[in-house]
Amino acid sequence: MLAAADKADVLRQVVERELNEVKYRRAAEWFEYLRKLIGVPGPAADEVGRVAEAKAGRDILVHAQGVTNAVYVAKAGAAARYAPGDILELPEPYLRGTADLFSKLAGELSAGAAAKA
Repeated sequence: MLAAADKADVLRQVVERELNEVKYRRAAEWFEYLRKLIGVPGPAADEVGRVAEAKAGRDILVHAQGVTNAVYVAKAGAAARYAPGDILELPEPYLRGTADLFSKLAGELSAGAAAKA
């Protein structure tokens, strides 16, 4: 049940619930969701893989003290940089490249969504 003050609050709560569910899916599913929702083509497969690996690495830092495991390998897929038991490292070129990728994708997705509006 939604407790809302007005129509805008109902919409905000529905969107928050939807996005909360989406954020726990795999990276490839995020972009498929966006393709269906707003009709933008999204990133290339290798870019999706890099996003998946970055998210898997983030999870390892937050939940596994930086020690990779089978979950990291499964989430990162072909883009995995480490085997289970390795220590996750984030060298400056990796961080810069990942930040550049996220900026590029955000710009492309924003432009695509704006064009559809």
